[in-house]
Amino acid sequence: MRTLLLALLAASACVPQPKRPTTPTEYACSGFSVVRDGSELRSSDHVVTGKLSWSDKAGEHFVSWPATPTDRQAVEFVVPNDPRQDAHQRTYDTTFGSSVSDWRLTGQQVCTAHGGYTDVLARYLKGESVDDLTRSLSLESRDETRTLLRRAIVSLQHRYYQDY
Repeated sequence: MRTLLLALLAASACVPQPKRPTTPTEYACSGFSVVRDGSELRSSDHVVTGKLSWSDKAGEHFVSWPATPTDRQAVEFVVPNDPRQDAHQRTYDTTFGSSVSDWRLTGQQVCTAHGGYTDVLARYLKGESVDDLTRSLSLESRDETRTLLRRAIVSLQHRYYQDY
């Protein structure tokens, strides 16, 4: 019996964990929203749609490439590996070549992850209690909510002292 229990525990420890979140993650940008569902990305304004272009340590990159040779704009959406971190949208001028290294950055914005660190911190600062956040975000416990808040505050402090 003990051997069977140990074998089951060992087998469950070896089950591979998914590298990409399996549940949809929604990001709120100024004027539109983006939903990531596995390896696909859809936006409410159809600026960035499609499948994963490449991955690196910054996260996964979804790019809306110029559709024709006369198009002069590309949009990149970088989704971090942690689904609770905010994503970044970057807009590029592609006039100087078709290679990514020839593109010039013309704009960028941060898109807030629903239920992510920034969202939880902003809602807490606006007056929602830990219990309210736990219920509205369907989190398992107050401890999980506190952990999200603590990580958001530490990240904010780190960023503040880097600029100091």
